Amino acid sequence: MNYLNQYKSFINSHHLTEGLRMTVGIILPALVFSYINQLDIGIVVSIGALLVSITDNPGPVHHRRNGMLVCLLFLFIGTLIAGFAVKIPMLLTLYLMLSCFIFSMITVYGVRASAIGTASMIMIVLTIDPRRQLNTSSAIIIHAVQVAGGGLWYIFYSLLLYNFRPLRLAQQALGDCIEETASYLYLRSRLYNKDEDFEALFKKILQQQAIVQQKQNDLSELLFKTRSIIKDSSVATRTLVLMYLDLTDIFEKIMTSHQQYTLLHQYFDETNILDDYGKMANELANELNLLGIAVKSGKSTP
Repeated sequence: MNYLNQYKSFINSHHLTEGLRMTVGIILPALVFSYINQLDIGIVVSIGALLVSITDNPGPVHHRRNGMLVCLLFLFIGTLIAGFAVKIPMLLTLYLMLSCFIFSMITVYGVRASAIGTASMIMIVLTIDPRRQLNTSSAIIIHAVQVAGGGLWYIFYSLLLYNFRPLRLAQQALGDCIEETASYLYLRSRLYNKDEDFEALFKKILQQQAIVQQKQNDLSELLFKTRSIIKDSSVATRTLVLMYLDLTDIFEKIMTSHQQYTLLHQYFDETNILDDYGKMANELANELNLLGIAVKSGKSTP
């Protein structure tokens, strides 16, 4: 296991990028309002930003934008209704039951819709907390506006960063896909070792195969459903698309290679040629892994 390559892969991954982006977008409002001695307002605004950020999952930019805007609308309306219904126990109970049902059902529309439901329910629970002391209509409206303001800030901030480097997310997704394909090839290379437990290894291979196919689906959606990438005819965009097509071709060839490894070992174990094939496949997996790191970092060498 090469820990240096793992470190390079992590610092160039979208996980670290998203973590930094979300941290700054959530914490900044609280810091700004704290500077003007309005920390209580800043915390509410930061909560709005936090809940909207839950829906900011990787994907085509218009999907991200629409998801965050829908989440913002649900947060604003849900906060208003919960604030006014909290004084009427029966109405509040009915509203909570209806909200739980609706936000549970929308999970069938995918991860982003599920995140919208989760964020909305969290905001409802925070709003009906008696310690909020939302005793007047104006206080409820102001609270909802502060939450919506935090959500609007995060949407503006996230889309602004995207516009600076629109291809960055696609590069990271392609790099991740290449690395997962390398892991798949490494597992397939172990099939040439005569001392392997083939049944257990085949289970790992099938699991890794599912991961690679999911990465390819996500990358395909990102490349071919993002309008700015489709319309862009630059060298960088064409290179990303060609690399994706070549990668899918490589994966299909690996996946459809010989399957009767038990029979191969019966015929060729004495020749040691299978060991050479295994070493060659392992070296190719290492090269693919280095290529994935290079793609994520945007450099010619990792």
